[in-house]
Amino acid sequence: MSVINHDESTYIVIADEMLRGKIYLADVIDTKPIGLFWLFEGLVWLSGGSIFILRLLTSVCIGLTASVWWWTARRVTGSTRVGWATG
Repeated sequence: MSVINHDESTYIVIADEMLRGKIYLADVIDTKPIGLFWLFEGLVWLSGGSIFILRLLTSVCIGLTASVWWWTARRVTGSTRVGWATG
């Protein structure tokens, strides 16, 4: 299975190199924040390098994040409509 675009392949390659002991901004360099690569490092580790599993885990993370935002907005405002708009 191939990657979607240049960004996805960059995240995967750099995260994989970090798993092999390389240091971000010393051995591998990109302009994105380090936290993004730490997240992808964890996802690559969990997926065992499978792009399908990596995408599945990424989708689950996005879904959980949207759910937390939905629940928080609904709880704070008391409005289901605000919860749906936020999520």
